[in-house]
Amino acid sequence: MPLTEPNRGHDQVFSEGEGMSVVMNRRHKLVTIHQGGRTWTEMFDRQVDPHEITSLAGDPDHAEVERDLRGQMAEALLDTAMP
Repeated sequence: MPLTEPNRGHDQVFSEGEGMSVVMNRRHKLVTIHQGGRTWTEMFDRQVDPHEITSLAGDPDHAEVERDLRGQMAEALLDTAMP
């Protein structure tokens, strides 16, 4: 079942793995990558760009969405942090 199917699945999904954190909602996906001492972020509009080719991270036209997803990611990281 695709995440984008209306009224099905979760409104938001968070995942964390070695060197990467991901948060996505029904439309957008934000990925933070930590590799080789560098950290960068990629963001995709999965409806417009389902193959995730063009990152919208840092694009002023998508700043509000990116800010919201970053907040959701920070919240999820705090919720899942080990004591």
